[in-house]
Amino acid sequence: MHLFDKRTSASILLAVLDSATLAFLIYLALNLRIYFFPLFFSSLPIFAHTLKKYLWFIAIYLAVLIYEGAYSKRFTFWDEVRMLWKSTIISTIAILFILFVTKQSEQYSRVVIITWSFLSFLFMPVIRPKIKTILYRTGIGKAKLLVIGAGENGIRFLRAIRQEHNLGYEVAGFVDDTVNKGDREGVRVFRFINDIDRYIDASDIDSVAITADNRAQEETLNIVIKIHHKVKTIFYVPDIRGIPVIGSELRHFFNEDIFAIEIKNNLENPFNYILKRGFDYTVSLLLLPFV
Repeated sequence: MHLFDKRTSASILLAVLDSATLAFLIYLALNLRIYFFPLFFSSLPIFAHTLKKYLWFIAIYLAVLIYEGAYSKRFTFWDEVRMLWKSTIISTIAILFILFVTKQSEQYSRVVIITWSFLSFLFMPVIRPKIKTILYRTGIGKAKLLVIGAGENGIRFLRAIRQEHNLGYEVAGFVDDTVNKGDREGVRVFRFINDIDRYIDASDIDSVAITADNRAQEETLNIVIKIHHKVKTIFYVPDIRGIPVIGSELRHFFNEDIFAIEIKNNLENPFNYILKRGFDYTVSLLLLPFV
């Protein structure tokens, strides 16, 4: 196995591009402090800090991204946005804490730090997914996914993957012994699930999705055991149509080795209820003149 496989190389390239983006945002924050803010706040002192002084901020941000799995996991778009917002907040707190502990707070501009944090919060969720999309289109970082089960649940999963460009998955095919050979939604259907490991080796499959269309538990378990050490990720797609997914979380009970889907009633929280009502009334009032 090579020291740097394709996935590792793609992660390194993405980290370099993230660093360039963060450096540009620091440069932008410095220029706002030098040329823009003094136009409105004449009491601000003369500012002569250089970009080099603030570049170590990038190392803090990258460390947080690595901890959050930004280079080892594949996120849907909104999961990535949430991850980047969280990383920005944690990075800012960490930087301010480091400056406080090392007693260097007076040597750095808090205006620059807060401005850079705001710009990162605003633009990283826009720029980073765009960069990933460009990389995927050139084949960098893209991964092949095999779907076991070409039934309705498998088709729905295929459509979901195709709509989530941020994941970077290419569905290489279906494997299903219960349907005729051919294709589904333009994706080829293979037979003989028992040969799944051969398909994985032949097509350089990175991930496998197992859909639960009338599949026996024992059969699913056997498939997982057979391919667990051959792919990086296995998705299990249960058939839970009709169950609300927004606000749902997965709970694992270690003692019995089972998991459950916890469905929360977010409107039970008074704050969420008031916020939703306020949003509904505001939108209604704005649309009233057009009715």
